[in-house]
Amino acid sequence: MSDKIFHYKHNHQTELLLKEFKDSNPQEFMKEMGKWRRSFKVGSYGEFLKHHYSFKVNGKVGVGYYHQLSGEEVNPHKDERCLCRINIKLSKDDTNVVIGDEKFKYDCALLNVSQYEHYVEKCNTDRILFSIMFVDKDFETVKNYLS
Repeated sequence: MSDKIFHYKHNHQTELLLKEFKDSNPQEFMKEMGKWRRSFKVGSYGEFLKHHYSFKVNGKVGVGYYHQLSGEEVNPHKDERCLCRINIKLSKDDTNVVIGDEKFKYDCALLNVSQYEHYVEKCNTDRILFSIMFVDKDFETVKNYLS
């Protein structure tokens, strides 16, 4: 069992999340992150998931969309505003996420983003994610709730 990533089977409506993403108007948010874009504007389904996971783990949860443009990299970093996150991939890209020097592919996974430096390799097509960010629950705690 890895303490970097936990592949999570879900039954979320990715088509609905992708539709909501198109209305989210993501913007670049940090120069040092390259052309990585995000938006915390989510629709009713995104809000539903936020409340669902907040209740499930009895903790503070944020949600948002992330968009990595084709040909761009996401530079190495550790997240500071959340302890871990579930990323649900909404695009058909085959890009690796690198966590602590190990490469991973996933469709949906819990990532230990505050403990390990991580980045996303250059993508050949746009990469779009819906992210559920756990502010006050660590990776192992959330993983136990999800298992």
